[in-house]
Amino acid sequence: MNKKILLSILMLSAVLLATPYISMVHATKPTSVLFGVALPTVQVLYNEFRQDGPNWVEHDGLQAQLIGDIVGTMTSDARWVIQHWVGPVQDPYMLQVVHSTGHIVITVDPATIDGKTGTLTILFNQDVPTTLAGTWVIIGGTGDLKSLHGLGTWAIPGFVNGVPCQVFEGQVHFDP
Repeated sequence: MNKKILLSILMLSAVLLATPYISMVHATKPTSVLFGVALPTVQVLYNEFRQDGPNWVEHDGLQAQLIGDIVGTMTSDARWVIQHWVGPVQDPYMLQVVHSTGHIVITVDPATIDGKTGTLTILFNQDVPTTLAGTWVIIGGTGDLKSLHGLGTWAIPGFVNGVPCQVFEGQVHFDP
């Protein structure tokens, strides 16, 4: 009797340990993507600034079109902290940045990639001294994009299909 229980526990453990690897085996092969936020389409929805000592804090929202391998209408919610800035809040482009950190969530609704449609949520980060560049990762999706995963880098300025863009490059794949 004890041998049967032990054998059952061992079989159940093997199944539980193998389960994460089964989905990895069936995921689609990663595909390279290039897409961008078309800068001519950007509309500012809100923009709030405040200065706290030598730091500048910005909270803004944008709406724009994504073009390239992922297309759709996006809205963003951005939060930036720029440390040790030199310049007045009224003129944020006349500054010298020692370090900045930004976290932006963009929602693309509807989004289309490879003929599949749904809502896509992407998080992108910036954590560099003076370049407008960073990383991105897909954090959610609905509809046909529910099982889409991806990550990569972004930079500004650049071009996608001849249009000035904030350029995203990386890899995506679908889980089964």
